[in-house]
Amino acid sequence: MADHDLNSPDRKSAVDGDRFVRLMMDSQQRIYAFVLSLVCNKNDADDIFQDTVSILWRRFDEYKNRSDFAAWGVGIARNHIRRYLEARNRSRILFDDRLLDKIDACTYRSTANINERISALRECLQKLPAQERTLLQMRYEDNIPAQKLADMIGKSMQTVYRSLARIHTILGRCMRKTLST
Repeated sequence: MADHDLNSPDRKSAVDGDRFVRLMMDSQQRIYAFVLSLVCNKNDADDIFQDTVSILWRRFDEYKNRSDFAAWGVGIARNHIRRYLEARNRSRILFDDRLLDKIDACTYRSTANINERISALRECLQKLPAQERTLLQMRYEDNIPAQKLADMIGKSMQTVYRSLARIHTILGRCMRKTLST
């Protein structure tokens, strides 16, 4: 492989790289939420999101000084999702632009303060007893089905569901209180 000249026009500057990373960090949840809202399969959404980030970086010089990086990223993701679905023939129905715009607007509203909500959730999770945090981790991070979880901890599935519902209620109250302050 040939050595690349550090000053070649093909290489992005460190300043561009830093700016891209900042913009991407601020926008990644919105872009990922949009992808996931259309694809629904987490593994496919992860692949599409990674490809979208790569495309955004390669085409970053096209961004210039547009005001909304996330909107630009969602547009790139939208085009990538269409190609992805067509290539894999997973859907006979392709979304038209009006529907995609509505999904994007809905996703934007629901992810507008996502960073604050994630921070509040982390704070509230730390306030839970370790046993409850472990139950949540096993169910949602480790994706252990409720019946298997019940068998593992020696409780009925109904007890597991009641415990999870109680924990959700506690977290919801805590998050509302944390976000309101």
